[in-house]
Amino acid sequence: MDDQTPQVPIYAYVLLAFSIWMLVDAYRKRAPLHWLLLIVLFFPFGAFAYFAFVKIPELRARPMGGHFNPMGVLATSPPGADFPTDRDLDRADTLEEAERYRDAEPIYLAMLERAPEDKRSLHGLARCRLGEGKPQEAVELFEKLLTQDREYRNFGAALDYADALWQAGQRKDCLEVLEGISKMTDRINHRLALAHYLALDGQRERAREAISAALADQQSLASPESRAGSKFWTERAREMLARLDRDSDPS
Repeated sequence: MDDQTPQVPIYAYVLLAFSIWMLVDAYRKRAPLHWLLLIVLFFPFGAFAYFAFVKIPELRARPMGGHFNPMGVLATSPPGADFPTDRDLDRADTLEEAERYRDAEPIYLAMLERAPEDKRSLHGLARCRLGEGKPQEAVELFEKLLTQDREYRNFGAALDYADALWQAGQRKDCLEVLEGISKMTDRINHRLALAHYLALDGQRERAREAISAALADQQSLASPESRAGSKFWTERAREMLARLDRDSDPS
């Protein structure tokens, strides 16, 4: 009798391996939470999105040979300038995203020496410190930035700040920051971030309640266009809720 067991296509194993690679890469470089969620919950398209928007710029940022000289970046500044330009900061941001913190930091520091309150450089340097495993230094830089602009980069810096607090062992402060962001914006992705850290903190019931409330509010949105605009995060919230329910099922 022929074996009727379904055969898994080879490409399925390839996609799985690729997604795991991207997930490990994102975890190593302490990528923002939304990338980890995207890769895990939106298989395999999340991994392709991460590769396109994070990994490819990282590969392009690497020189063809030898170690990159960070001060060489300042050669893009106009003649006579002794400080980084926006073009230099673009380069620093690319280096930071590529986890090349030692190359990015001198550029941010050069700008901060000239303009100590420069928000872009504060954010970039804070992310470098976080990526280097120095969360307390990152916390201090984020606080200096958020004192100026708590909504910087559409609350992206505030989410990074919460992650720095978590890594610094300040879990209560992390959750308070995320609760504040969630109440302020009422966006489902921010409420999902709160639920994620609640679950990490062992507060699975609160995480489940946060997701359920967010989903209920999404259903009450006035227009189909509003609901369609947050469809991706709605699906991710449902998947996280289902996973929490599975983990709590004793059977």
